[in-house]
Formats: sequence, structure tokens, C-alpha cells
Amino acid sequence: MKECIRCHKKYTDDFDYCSICGGKLKPIHLNYDFIKHTCIIVSCFIVLVCGVGYTIHENNKFNNIKQEMQTDQANNLINDLASKPLTSDLEIESGWTWKVDGNYSYIDGSVKNTSSDKTINYFEVGANYLDASGNIIDSDYTNDGQPLLPNESRKFEIMHKYDGSYNKVLLHIQEVS
Repeated sequence: MKECIRCHKKYTDDFDYCSICGGKLKPIHLNYDFIKHTCIIVSCFIVLVCGVGYTIHENNKFNNIKQEMQTDQANNLINDLASKPLTSDLEIESGWTWKVDGNYSYIDGSVKNTSSDKTINYFEVGANYLDASGNIIDSDYTNDGQPLLPNESRKFEIMHKYDGSYNKVLLHIQEVS
């Protein structure tokens, strides 16, 4: 195929001059380098867009999985904490006694698991011995490793070497599990 260089009319390869203006015809060459470079650029652009899109998709997928894992961990932690006995689930029942017999003092009382659904497998009842000014001058505790079911009570005793400066005793729950 040929084209007039003046009026740009197209002719078959049999003609050498334009029948309209008489201009010389030149062969039409497709610019294969331009087409080749354009195809390469378009292909690279498509690969780039696909790569970025895939990266964004995978990043979102990863973040969603990460968020699900964090939510599951938080829910498991909440469930563990909700089922774990707390010191507030165990109370020292009223009516406990403190008496001195010779060189020892004895505290007798009972504790109750006040929770409605938690079994306490271990607990410690602490005793603080105070002087006349209310200062703690000594302490002791007793423990029990037998299961204490919900709403169940158990007796305890703390035997402690007596010091004549003890004026008062305060009891508290110091550990449960």
C-alpha cells in the first residue's frame, strides 16, 4: 500500500504518482517499533496493576485474619477471666473467733464460696496481727487445696505463736485459684 505525500490519498502498490495532485507516492510502513513499545508498556502496566491489586487483596486478607485472631484471643481471655475464681468469690463468714491458749493464739472460722458457678481449688486466709495503734506487727495464713464448690463453706484454723503486743486481728482472703 502507498500514500500520496501531499494529499494523503491511499493507492495500491501498482501506482507511483497520485492521480489527483500528481504527488509522489510513498510506501506506508507500519511503525512496528511504536506498536512493540506500546504493547510492552501496556503489558507492564497491566502486570503492575494486577500486582498492586493482588498485594492489596492479600494485605486485606492478612489484616482480617489478624483481627479475627485478636478478637478470638480477647474472647478467650475474657472467658478465662470470667471462669477464674477471684478473691471476691470467697468470703470469711461472720462468727470467727480468736483466742489465746498458752503461748499460741488460735483463729477458728469458716469461709464460703459465694460464686454461683466457680469451683475454688485453692485458697489462703490471711491474718494480720495489730498492736494498740493499729500497726501490723505480724501476719500468718492458712491454706486449703481441696475443691470448694459454689455456695459451699469450709472451716479453717490459724495457729500462731502468741505475742503479748497483739491487740487485734484482721482476716482477709489473700489468694484463690
